[in-house]
Order: sequence, then C-alpha cells, then structure tokens
Amino acid sequence: MKQNVRNHQSVVSFHSMMLEMLFDKICSFSGWTCIKSAMQCQMDAIRSKFCQEIMSTLITIVSVFWSHFFPSIYATVSVILNLILHFFPSIYATVSVFWSPFLVKGIQLDESKGINHNTLYLDTPNEKWATELDMIDIVVFNNGHWFVQKAIYYGEGNQLLGCNFAQEINCTDYNIFDAFRKVLRTSLKEVTKRFYKSDKTVVVATFTLAHFEGEWKFGTCLKTEPYKEGDAEMPHLENEMRKLAIEEAARAVKDVKEMNGRLRIEALDVTKLTFLRPDGHPGPYMFPNPFANGIKEGVPNDCVHWCMPGRIDTWNAILLELMKKWKDE
Repeated sequence: MKQNVRNHQSVVSFHSMMLEMLFDKICSFSGWTCIKSAMQCQMDAIRSKFCQEIMSTLITIVSVFWSHFFPSIYATVSVILNLILHFFPSIYATVSVFWSPFLVKGIQLDESKGINHNTLYLDTPNEKWATELDMIDIVVFNNGHWFVQKAIYYGEGNQLLGCNFAQEINCTDYNIFDAFRKVLRTSLKEVTKRFYKSDKTVVVATFTLAHFEGEWKFGTCLKTEPYKEGDAEMPHLENEMRKLAIEEAARAVKDVKEMNGRLRIEALDVTKLTFLRPDGHPGPYMFPNPFANGIKEGVPNDCVHWCMPGRIDTWNAILLELMKKWKDE
C-alpha cells in the first residue's frame, strides 16, 4: 500500500512538473514515429491534469466536420502537413509532431508507387519543421532508422554524393554514418544560424533500439524481461548512430558559444535505455486483437516501436530533468 502511495505521488509530481515546464511554451517533436510516441506519453501527462480542454474539443469537432463533409480536402491537408498538434489553453501550451524521418528534404521510398529508394538532399532542411521554427520554444529531433534503407544522396547545389544499399544504381557508395552526420549538422545549423541569440532549446534524441529476432519483416520480439548488464552487446550500427548524435550536439553547442549565443542544445541519450528493454515492444499487438480469429502463421510483429505507458515515459522524465536544469540556470 505504501509503495502504491509513493508511486502515485511520483506520478503526480512528474505531471505537475511537466505542466510547469511547458507553461506558455510551444514544444515540437520532429522526426519519425518513435518521437510521436514520446509526444503521446507527454500528452497523457497533461491530459491527466486537464481532461476537459475546450480547444481540444473544438479541434476534434472541426476535424470530424471536415473529414465527413470534405474528405478529399481533409486527407490532402493532413498528408501535406504531416502534423499532429495539441493546444492546451489552461496552460497556454502547444505540443506538436512533425513527421520528418530524415529531417532534411527528401522523397520517401514507396514501392506501391514504384519508388524503390529514398532520395535525400542532405544540405536542405525539411521545410515542414524548418518553416515553423520562429514560433517553437523547444524542438526535439529524433531520427536514424530510415537511413538503413536504399537511398541516393545529394549535397550542396543538388550535386550527387552517392548512394547506399542500392547496387542496381550506378553511383559511388556513400556511408550511412556520413549521411546521418550531415543530416544532423544541417538540421542543427538551421536552428543555430537563425536563433543563436534566442532562448530556444534544441534536444537531439539518440538512436532507439529495435529488437527483431530474425529478419526485419519476419522476426519476432518475445522477450518478457529486460536485459541485465552483460546479457547482450550493443550492436555496432546503433552505437555509432548514438555517438554521432552526441558529437553533433556537442559541436552545435560549441558553435553557439563561439557566437556568444544563448540557444540551448543538448543530447537526450536514450540508446542504452532502449537497448536494455527487448521486452518493451508491441510485438504481435501492433494491431488490436491479432488473435481474435485464431492463431495464424506469420502474424506481423512490431519490434521497433514501444508500448505505452512505461518505457517512453522514462525518456520524458529525462527530458523533464533537462528542462528543469535549464530553468534553474
């Protein structure tokens, strides 16, 4: 009973601190779907304190109206914006997610449309998040997983740099680590050159682990307990991606200091936390009730994204401590 009380007090304290840190702020998560999950956990923390928000209700009503009476327009706008937005008038806070798995301009692989590789412009930030920077107080970047797909890379002036995982394309091999570093540097430079004198905050979340046992599309993740220290070794690719994110965040901090700026930049290191939790994925429950009609062969498993609440709450708790530290400074 005492343990339950302590846990409840901890949750209340976490939620209260989250509300305090986000008061009168616009916080944006930019990247791929794992960062969307982090935002959703943050939203749960806010909603638990303010379950009835007039503006959220109005947004829902408007969305339902447009999706029902003007479905083609609604669908087009949703695809173009790739944006999830929540406004909480009680604390003057806005939290948004921009779907941008590469953070830079690009054309995504889509085999259904005959596009069998990604095309990335490594020196051009994705305008979906870049055009909104003026209004954003806190931006959280997260990406990496999509860089292990076939891709062609272009640099400054649309000059072809090379490609990877695409032997059928006649171009020079371009290392994915070099591509990832360049993307991070481009994204951070976009913020620093425009807002180095501001009080904005940039957080670079490090690579999150997948735990497929077997091939990606056919593997499973059936672990029910976390790894203990020494049970497994961090894979090379994931470890390198983590190091690159930390290095580029440190480089951006140095750049801001040299310009006598106030912009805050910090890495949010969640790689080892995710590495140790092979038990944290939805597995066969990536869609509701996968076994409702009996057990089938080849049920798809999601061993990349994360169950909520729980594991991702830890990321937000660390982010919250960073925000508290910045406020105290």
